[in-house]
Amino acid sequence: MFLSELQSVLAPYLISATGADVELVSATADSREVQPGWLFCAIKGAVTDGNRFVPNALAAGAAAILTDSAELVCDGVPVLRVRPGTGYQSVARVAETFAGYPAKQMRLVGITGTCGKTTTAFLTREILKAAGEPTGMIGTVVYDVGNGEEIPADRTTPTPFLLQELFSKMLKNGVKTVVMECSSAALDQERTGTAKFASTAFTNFSRDHLDYHSTMEAYLQAKKRLFFECLAPNGTAVINTDDPAGKGLAQELTGKCTLLPFGAKGPWKTALPGAFNRYNATCAGLLAQSMGVPDDVIAQVLATTAGAPGRLQRYNCKNGAVAFVDYAHTPEEITCALDALRPECPGRLGILFGCGGDRDRGKRPMMAKAASVADFVWLTSDNPRTEDPMAIIQDALAGIPQGYANLKVEADRASAIRSAVVACRPGDWLLIAGKGHEDYQEINHVKHPFSDWEQLQSL
Repeated sequence: MFLSELQSVLAPYLISATGADVELVSATADSREVQPGWLFCAIKGAVTDGNRFVPNALAAGAAAILTDSAELVCDGVPVLRVRPGTGYQSVARVAETFAGYPAKQMRLVGITGTCGKTTTAFLTREILKAAGEPTGMIGTVVYDVGNGEEIPADRTTPTPFLLQELFSKMLKNGVKTVVMECSSAALDQERTGTAKFASTAFTNFSRDHLDYHSTMEAYLQAKKRLFFECLAPNGTAVINTDDPAGKGLAQELTGKCTLLPFGAKGPWKTALPGAFNRYNATCAGLLAQSMGVPDDVIAQVLATTAGAPGRLQRYNCKNGAVAFVDYAHTPEEITCALDALRPECPGRLGILFGCGGDRDRGKRPMMAKAASVADFVWLTSDNPRTEDPMAIIQDALAGIPQGYANLKVEADRASAIRSAVVACRPGDWLLIAGKGHEDYQEINHVKHPFSDWEQLQSL
């Protein structure tokens, strides 16, 4: 591919193009991957500025540079300069162009919302597979690229070059439909490029990711892009209208697409516990229905499927207690998980949780307040990242009500899990919240092997 071919692709973002019209072998946004003849995409990211690594890319043989910096100078090397603030979008366009637009040869199903994306995606995938549809999935837990091949997920919606690589593998493996969790950051950055979705879903909306979006309104607007910018002209939107934000979205979408609103009274039964899982099951059922799956197939799968790993995943402890590993990491998710377990819990209902470091500090006391409806609380670490674990815990403690007696604090998560289980009596249930399927704990930029599930199995 010649550099001039990319100019038309990048026309919405391009400021200037200088240098010779060179032929490019491939492209990347990681200077460590650059090979001779490649285009290096140097953009200012949320964590670091890729323009810092241009010298490394040139030393590795980069034939051209794409940059969002007004100051970058590369003598003798062609440069495509895009407007500041459009770096992510430009990289997404480059990635899909070099990949040959594989997503446009498959049917895409996109799911967004604060909670429920993963379970809804898993259920939707299982329904489609039961109907005989070769289906792949991209989401928080795993990237299923079809033909029995699964790749551990790095993030909910991958960065553009990895995303296009996954799409290409799916196409090669005969996948016809891709079920995707679409994060707000990915939608904001337009990681899926120009691909359009046949069906989309909105599960619900509550506080999260304000470290990225700054305001709730910006967070909501990012999610709405799935419906107003990414939905195919003849596409379907499945919307939870019991949720206030979903109700407003449905009103905005009326007359613009096929609209399938839903609420608490879903037409299908589910094997999963809790009111929130009835929403997830109904959402998945309607998505499948929009793609022509018969109702009897939908009903059969929803009545028997166990859901996603790390989502109220049950473990029977040796002392007669029961633990549930769950990904709940917002106040609303903690409330939903405890509400789901309370009606069936034969003894005391407890919770063990922590708050993530380098993220929205404002939700920490809110999470603690939500947790305090449990009969006992163990406050510990989640992924402290670069923060002091005890400082995070102190932030959360502000949300524990005055006089709450059954509180224990243990910063070491492994010790906390062990102590909490030992303290349980036969018949007690313990919700271990926050990390779910994750198999690591991130401390000072290092991901240390750690799994709540494996911790339970070791007791």
